[in-house]
Amino acid sequence: MFYWEIENEVTKLKAAGRFDDALELLLGSIEFGENEAHKTTRRLYPHPYEEAAKIFRKLKRYNDEIYVLEKFLSDPKSISETKYSNIAERLEKACLLAGKAEKRNEENTKKVFYLPENVYFEDRTLFILNGLIVDVETTGLDARKDEIIELGAVLFSYNQVRKSAVGIQETYSGLREPTISIPVGATKVHGLKNKDVQGKSLDEAAIRRLFGSTNFFIAHNASFDRKFIRKMYPEVCEKDWYCSMNGISWKGIGHKSKGLQNLLSDYKIGTENQHRALGDAVSVYTLLQQVNNNTGKTFLTELLSGFSETEEDRESRSPRTSTYTINVEVPLPKTKKSFWEILFGK
Repeated sequence: MFYWEIENEVTKLKAAGRFDDALELLLGSIEFGENEAHKTTRRLYPHPYEEAAKIFRKLKRYNDEIYVLEKFLSDPKSISETKYSNIAERLEKACLLAGKAEKRNEENTKKVFYLPENVYFEDRTLFILNGLIVDVETTGLDARKDEIIELGAVLFSYNQVRKSAVGIQETYSGLREPTISIPVGATKVHGLKNKDVQGKSLDEAAIRRLFGSTNFFIAHNASFDRKFIRKMYPEVCEKDWYCSMNGISWKGIGHKSKGLQNLLSDYKIGTENQHRALGDAVSVYTLLQQVNNNTGKTFLTELLSGFSETEEDRESRSPRTSTYTINVEVPLPKTKKSFWEILFGK
């Protein structure tokens, strides 16, 4: 039965101290709701999961509480609106109570870090990361002599459990006067002339703040954008880059071209400013929200499931101070994947 059909009965059972009976109703409702959601277009709502978690907390059954909350957060049919973020907060607390996490102070903010067994990983919080889609317009194609004349960026939130975008946080667009003249051939591509960028400069503080806020970069033809950006901002080499052009098998699913404008046309995505930095960055964000009909997953999910930087990019990356291992051998097979296995791609 759906939660709304058992809500009153659950309330009565809890008031009478019959917690096991209340849990039986709630877990049955969770199973029923998941079956219906996976057969139809219904979504999963957090209410029965949260109510079951509250009872498990009261009974000090923290591992059971973690399990039921993980079920909700790791299911692709669950809703992800920010008003339900208390589910994530409750899971953080349950993990702390169960001894599976620790709370640290970092940059004057308390964050919860999870400690799954046998996995060494860079310190990152669970659930929400930031991604930055970048695009540049330049005086030409040779990063050794040509220069950036426009930079656009889209900072978005990203749920690393479901590998799906939550929403755009911020955008940036800026023009820059180069030290060389803009060739006519380049102007034919992006439409920018010398008079358009005269006296213009990028907002260094805003750009560095965005670069510092993101956990990874995305660009359509990342090797091109990254070569130009790293000339001015070497710190971008310290973070992962994903290529939305080469990191997805566009031609393998029937597209004749992996060029951005052609893909936008295929998915009927309009843009007012083609071949302009911010317009293209926003278009990439929109494109990655589309669903691959062959897999039922968004292209963002598919892109972030694999690492797509080039060999040249890997060689230019500065050594990291910490290392991590994602693929971990599990000694005993499990009949059902845990939240940690889903998170680390097992």
